[in-house]
Amino acid sequence: MADLFRYREISLQSNTRYLNALAQVEDPTEGVRALDSLTTRRTTAAARPVKPFQPLARADTLSSPP
Repeated sequence: MADLFRYREISLQSNTRYLNALAQVEDPTEGVRALDSLTTRRTTAAARPVKPFQPLARADTLSSPP
């Protein structure tokens, strides 16, 4: 119980540093939109479906299956 004041002080300092670091991060909206355009199923002008790029899908990886 005697250390609660110190724990509070350390937590406030840590949270302040975290929020300051988070404030430096740029808005990811543009990147998310670009990624969505790659990973969303599309159709061509001839109405043919185009498979989306899914980097975590086994078929889209460069390595061979185990």
